[in-house]
Amino acid sequence: MATNLDIVNMALSLVGDVWLTAFPDTSKKEGRYAGLFFQQALDEMISGAGVDWRIATDRAELAQVTDQPTFGWAYAYQLPSSPKSLRVISMLLNDEGNDEPLQVAWNINGQYLLTNESQAFILYMKQITQVGAFTPQMVNAASVLLASKLAVPLKGKSTDLGRILLEQYELVALPKAIESNNAENFVEGEAGEKPWTDAGRV
Repeated sequence: MATNLDIVNMALSLVGDVWLTAFPDTSKKEGRYAGLFFQQALDEMISGAGVDWRIATDRAELAQVTDQPTFGWAYAYQLPSSPKSLRVISMLLNDEGNDEPLQVAWNINGQYLLTNESQAFILYMKQITQVGAFTPQMVNAASVLLASKLAVPLKGKSTDLGRILLEQYELVALPKAIESNNAENFVEGEAGEKPWTDAGRV
């Protein structure tokens, strides 16, 4: 199981810097920059790419705010803050585990969801702060993305390393992470899949 420190040290290895023995670590330049960019890199990976990451998918019933929206909507709802909502996937009919999207209009304005519905249940991507549940491919992708952000502050503006690492992330590491995420999703009726009882998972 990977740790946040593992991802930081993998990223530092990619830019050719010394490893840290603990994270966070504000006593070293490498640790301070890693602390600055670490969560940003995770948030960027989880919220982008249009991928519904299994480990970051969550459901919530939203609390209605008292002030009526001034944007032509009937209701405003506060988005989750603990864990933080990075991206709303869809509104749901209820919170009973059915992820079928509710076909209604809604919009996001900052930390608020705006809609004409008198209740709001959502499926969303939540912020991940600990990477223990990441697949190996997700660990690699996160470390490459973090390394691309560390390249300039640690190696200087003249280096092309940041651009090269970002291309590696977008073209190689991220697609492999997405593939590993999709491989874990069960699709009913998909060839090769067996019921849990048949597979010994009872």
